[in-house]
Amino acid sequence: MDVPCDFTAVFPTPEAGTSFGANCDEGVCVNIHSEQQMTVTAREVGGGARKLLIVEDDDLTRKFLMAFFGTKGYQVSVAATAEEALRIAGEISPGLVLTDFQLPGMDGIGMVRSLRNAGHRVPFILISGFLSADIEAEAQEAGVAVILRKPLELAVLHDSVQSLFPVAVSPQ
Repeated sequence: MDVPCDFTAVFPTPEAGTSFGANCDEGVCVNIHSEQQMTVTAREVGGGARKLLIVEDDDLTRKFLMAFFGTKGYQVSVAATAEEALRIAGEISPGLVLTDFQLPGMDGIGMVRSLRNAGHRVPFILISGFLSADIEAEAQEAGVAVILRKPLELAVLHDSVQSLFPVAVSPQ
């Protein structure tokens, strides 16, 4: 069930330390930690939040995915780099990681390997506009569960996330 949403996302990012949202006790809250890190907390009525880490270097895409999945009942944390994602994953223990392949510094597949080596046994979804058969084989070998090409079809992406998430929100 989608969370009723009557907030407007503010872009560019407001100052660090600010929050905005609607019905933060029952709906969506966005907390701005820094220019690069934001958390969307959204709860379905009668349910609990699920932790999703999105790693995307494109600001607009990252913010859009954060808002989209936030309104679908996920607790979303975002990172712009693999290195930042490694730090955040250690702090929040996500239930699923959605990552772009091309990132500044370490790429998405390298990040998957690093998270696996650090003990994270969660599903990974890799997205990219620059996929080859070699990259897809490397991603599967690293443990990526789903590989999607950009431009993304939101319904396919959402279905993939839902099907891989280990604990679904159940209505009470």
